[in-house]
Amino acid sequence: MLQINNSGWIRNDQNEGSKVSRKLPLNWYKNNDLLGFALCSVHVPPDKESEDGLDDDGTWSLKCELTIEDGHQFKVVVPLSFQCWCDCDIGDDVSSQVWVTYYPRITFPSKYASNKRRAFLKAAFQGYFNGEPVKVENCGIHLIYAHEQEPSR
Repeated sequence: MLQINNSGWIRNDQNEGSKVSRKLPLNWYKNNDLLGFALCSVHVPPDKESEDGLDDDGTWSLKCELTIEDGHQFKVVVPLSFQCWCDCDIGDDVSSQVWVTYYPRITFPSKYASNKRRAFLKAAFQGYFNGEPVKVENCGIHLIYAHEQEPSR
């Protein structure tokens, strides 16, 4: 179980829109204190008055294309998909939907580890309600450490 004592990182490590890039520390792959990455995105709920007749009940789905690259020798793309059903109260006073998922560091194959160069982790999010695209307001990547202490950027 992952417990986060300071939820401010959601605001601090984000970017407006549906894409975000984060520089990884040197030797990130061999750092056993780096557990993985929290990927978050904020989606604007669909307009209840829209012409397509969306109702309050529906299926939210999220797609995220996760890319790690060093700009020179390697690039790997990982497609992620999540889907859930919810009884959503879509109205004027409803806030955006926040999605947060954890992606472990060890899921990247060791051949993509870069010890001499800085690597970048990039995420591109897409959100859908009942199959219709919804706006991604902002998104973020946060590095999760075993002791919740992130080294200086």
